[in-house]
Amino acid sequence: MGMKVSGVVKIAKEEIVRCRFKAEEVLKDYVSLRERKSNLFRAMILGNAYHFSCRIEFESDQGMCSVETPVWELTNNYVIFQNGTTMPIGSIHRVFV
Repeated sequence: MGMKVSGVVKIAKEEIVRCRFKAEEVLKDYVSLRERKSNLFRAMILGNAYHFSCRIEFESDQGMCSVETPVWELTNNYVIFQNGTTMPIGSIHRVFV
């Protein structure tokens, strides 16, 4: 894994494939769920149009992690990154656009 900053392990986007994600939803309230969905959509638009990299904080079996990468596509349950790497949306705590 990568460098740990304030309790969050920062990983390279190539390391996402090695992560094992939490099975359950990490967010519990409606406002946080809507904010995450909105930020993911904005990140996808910026990633496709401008190759903009956003920072995503997520939970894996290693604890809290973050990665900076463009978001290429969204499905109902997954974020798709470059080269087809995926991450369950339910494991994402925050998206910084």
